[in-house]
Amino acid sequence: MEVTSLVRKAVFAAGCLFTLTASAQTPVFDSTAYLAHYATRWQSRTLETPYQDNISEQEKIAGLSKLWMEAKLNYANFDLVPRLDFDSLYLAFIPKVQHTKSTLAYYEELQSFYHHLKDGHSLVLVPTQLTAQTKAVVPMLVHPIEGKPVIWKVLDKRLRDLGIREGMEITSVDGIPVAARMADRARKASYSTPQDSAARVMYYWLTAGNVAEKAKLEVVDKKGKAKSFDVPRADYYKGNLFPSPMFQTPLEYSVLPNNVGYLQLHTFNDPRVVAQFDSVFSQIAKTDALIIDVRTNGGGNGGYGHEILGYLTDKPFQTGKTHILQYQGVQRPWGNNPYSTEVSSYDWKPYKDKRYNKPVFLLTGPLTYSAAEDFTLAFLSTDRGLVIGEATGGSTGQPVFFMLPGGGFGAVCAKRDLFWDNRQFVGYGIQPDVQVPLKIKDVQNGKDTQLEKALALLKKGITTRDHLSKLP
Repeated sequence: MEVTSLVRKAVFAAGCLFTLTASAQTPVFDSTAYLAHYATRWQSRTLETPYQDNISEQEKIAGLSKLWMEAKLNYANFDLVPRLDFDSLYLAFIPKVQHTKSTLAYYEELQSFYHHLKDGHSLVLVPTQLTAQTKAVVPMLVHPIEGKPVIWKVLDKRLRDLGIREGMEITSVDGIPVAARMADRARKASYSTPQDSAARVMYYWLTAGNVAEKAKLEVVDKKGKAKSFDVPRADYYKGNLFPSPMFQTPLEYSVLPNNVGYLQLHTFNDPRVVAQFDSVFSQIAKTDALIIDVRTNGGGNGGYGHEILGYLTDKPFQTGKTHILQYQGVQRPWGNNPYSTEVSSYDWKPYKDKRYNKPVFLLTGPLTYSAAEDFTLAFLSTDRGLVIGEATGGSTGQPVFFMLPGGGFGAVCAKRDLFWDNRQFVGYGIQPDVQVPLKIKDVQNGKDTQLEKALALLKKGITTRDHLSKLP
């Protein structure tokens, strides 16, 4: 009994000593350092392996897995693809990427993988070493008009010198019929809506190829005559992950008959756009009405658009509502939904001392995208005028960017944007107040039906939605 008692006392004493020692040596929990440590986990460069013509099988599986993980963690729009079993899709793509014979073929499979998310802000970008040989396009805008790939705008004098004109329908590229080529391109494209799909494939993919090789185009002209052209491609990437706009300047301004200003905002991805707008504002101020055209604006920085809208009103205007998913894994074993949303919205308060108070129209179409859609939404909230044309592309948000093995990039949309009153446009597009589809004959004859509709409404004094509602 005495031995047992001594053992118990020894154990008790050792336990007390351990407790005192641990208490003295254990650091105080530092929540700031804790969060900083987890932030560094996203900065690992282990998967940022260099480009090779054919990266290893391990790299290929790791890149696919990275795409799967980032979407599982961050994608804000899974509810818009309710039938997508993303885990099954991931398993199905493992052998596909394993069997690719080159880095290019591998990245095309990755693009096909993210294609299933049906989101224009969730995509895969090929390594810069591949852009010149795969992403160079003929310098013209090919647009879906009456369901056909029609040359909408010719942007290079060399093409005009060859005889290419607006309104020509493209029937084949590099010997491949348009339908087959578009189907192949579409499976690798990221888009959010049917109108986005058609416009995006025709704009970015239909004539894409090697900058060193001319594109062989088969077209039908306005008289129904078939013609062939060998035309140069242009590399708008120039070694970058993202292309520069096809237009040489972020905006163009002119004055139409009857003193109507015509402002084309080609991009919000150029910080010069606000300064250039300010430089022409003295001319705009002298007009009797203004038509703003964002039909070719693929987005950029939404703040630039809000700056410009600040010249059109002296009242605060809505910029939309944002939902950001919050995930707490610990809620799962507790039997709760691990997801919640952080909702935010704000008004933009104009601060410039310059103001335009005349009638304003806005022209939109399926290439109106991202920050240009944010601009359209905010314009509608100002109630400054009518939106005319076609539905926008239906995709905006904030992508999370990350590197992939072999030098490419992935992106996943991590926030959901809505109208200020919770109406949705991501996955649907923003509908115009006045729907005006483009017509092939009009394009062939140099007519801009949507612009002319704005001018016709202006002539009738129909400049607001209130005016429209009172029409018989």
